[in-house]
Amino acid sequence: MKRPTPPPHTPYTVLRLYFEHGTHVAGRQGWRRLLGQPLAHELLKAAKALGIEQALSFNVTAGYLRGDALHHGHHEHLPVKHPQCVELIDSPDQIARFLEQNQPLLAQVRVLLRESGSVEH
Repeated sequence: MKRPTPPPHTPYTVLRLYFEHGTHVAGRQGWRRLLGQPLAHELLKAAKALGIEQALSFNVTAGYLRGDALHHGHHEHLPVKHPQCVELIDSPDQIARFLEQNQPLLAQVRVLLRESGSVEH
């Protein structure tokens, strides 16, 4: 069920999560327990479960993290250390709740938080 559109000038927070494409988290059942689940997938599932208004996983064509070597991606194959980004947008309270409830998933993630008041229109 979609949430109603917030009125204009409602404060929101943008949360960007940066990590390596090859990052996995322990699965809960079957083969996923052995191989793990991709971190991006788990972050998106957690955001949806919490009712976050908007969640995106970006396909990065090129980049690097933490001074590592520059990586170029290809739609059929991405290096394990290729950068990946998940972005969440919602109210400051919802984003804070997401961060609090998902601390274990964020252990290997660089977090960037931006409030709507800091963005010029």
